[in-house]
Amino acid sequence: MMSFAPIIWLILVILLIVVEVATYQLVAVWFALGAAVALIVSLFDLSTTVQILVFVIVSLIALVLSRPMVKKLQSAPKEKTNADRIIGQTAKVLQPITPDQKGRVQVDGQDWAAAAQNKGDSFAAGEDVTIIRIEGVTLYVQKQ
Repeated sequence: MMSFAPIIWLILVILLIVVEVATYQLVAVWFALGAAVALIVSLFDLSTTVQILVFVIVSLIALVLSRPMVKKLQSAPKEKTNADRIIGQTAKVLQPITPDQKGRVQVDGQDWAAAAQNKGDSFAAGEDVTIIRIEGVTLYVQKQ
């Protein structure tokens, strides 16, 4: 009599790989490895209990052994974008910035939307300001 266990494990391996590829969050890869080993074990006609134990043990071992590497990769310093380098630089106000309206500034030859870092501040056209932070495509500036 043919056992359906290898087919079930194969389907599980494929499903887990698809989940891993779709999410790319390193959530299913360890379980896909456990299912692959359980698939191999199922070919030897070992009991379902043994197959499930192999799946759980291999998945846990893979998870525990790879955790330090995954933590290191996830905690790697974020790469700054080129835009981040303008923080702290001086910009020239092109269009006035008021407490209720964004204006425009120029920095490194580029025109940016800008708002006051401090809500009550206003800046006139031609005034020099310091870039404090970037949020989306808006620079937040303050007096020099």
